[in-house]
Amino acid sequence: MKAPPKKPAPEKRREARDRKLLELEKKIRQHKQVMQEQKVRRRLLKYYLQKCGYETEPDDVKKRIRSIALFIAFITAILYTFYVVSNASAISTALLVLGLVFLVVLALVYLLSLLIVFVFLDLRMFRRKNEIEAVLADFLQLTGSNMHAGMTLDKALWFAIRPRFGILAKEIEAVAKETLSGTSIEESLRKFADKYESKVLQSSVSLIIEGLNAGGEMGPLLSRISSNIKENQLMMREMAANVSTYVIFISAATLFAAPLLMALSYQLLIVVTKLSSTLEMPTGEVAGAMPIAFSQIVITPLEFRLFSMLSLAVTAFFSSMIVSIIRSGDARNGVKTMFVYVITAIALFLLLSAALRGLFTSFF
Repeated sequence: MKAPPKKPAPEKRREARDRKLLELEKKIRQHKQVMQEQKVRRRLLKYYLQKCGYETEPDDVKKRIRSIALFIAFITAILYTFYVVSNASAISTALLVLGLVFLVVLALVYLLSLLIVFVFLDLRMFRRKNEIEAVLADFLQLTGSNMHAGMTLDKALWFAIRPRFGILAKEIEAVAKETLSGTSIEESLRKFADKYESKVLQSSVSLIIEGLNAGGEMGPLLSRISSNIKENQLMMREMAANVSTYVIFISAATLFAAPLLMALSYQLLIVVTKLSSTLEMPTGEVAGAMPIAFSQIVITPLEFRLFSMLSLAVTAFFSSMIVSIIRSGDARNGVKTMFVYVITAIALFLLLSAALRGLFTSFF
């Protein structure tokens, strides 16, 4: 058989060049994808910072997070070095493990810190939104009164600013300053409403802008919007009062019933463990004739105590979220009571365990 004809050298060079170009294009696409993801994260962080009222740049926040991650990873590496030196481990293996520990701790701390920052900013956004909604009705009523006195909308907003309105007063002050600098009142109000994920605020601003464009009287409109907001808030409080029975049941089951049952089980485990260690178990035919078979207890009282505390903490955490949803319709309102529920459940478990220990000791 004849051997296949060899490709000339120029064709081989052309194929090698094409492969290199394909690999280069692949690397460029991967680099663009990574850069796009970084831009998305940076834009999201900037969005959160603006909505929370912070003027800090996203790069500054990331630098601080990286500094914290590097510091914790460095401290961990130093502690591991002391451990290696004290145990006289192999240097080569210790250096390899040290590098892995440093990189893993650095990545975990960075991601965890970034997650904590986003959670904190989200909770701050939610708190600011609630503070604005709580005083929005009073502010609109005062603005409507100013417009009944003959003021224009921008002046009525400016003279309605009071320190008790808190964040809303600062935002309206910014709107008034933008209006004085030449920005239209509609654009300033729409920009202010877009900063907060509040349906009440966005609906109120939309009605105000529509009223301005329609040329109607703004005083009665603002008063009507204020009345509607107060009626909705009163309806929400009535709905929360109607479901208070469920809140009481969930709270009682989480804060009293569950710790009591866990404490009782914990003390029973201690008693059974002591009895099994002191009693002599029958063997042979006698053991087979007994209606009850005793086996070795696998779990220790300390392990059950840790399990009980962890179980109560998780139960209390989700119970606070459920109670918050029942009361206000949003689980983020339960952050305030989450720690109270967790600490109360664990503290009652420890107190009931101590009380039951004294009771069981008197009998056994």
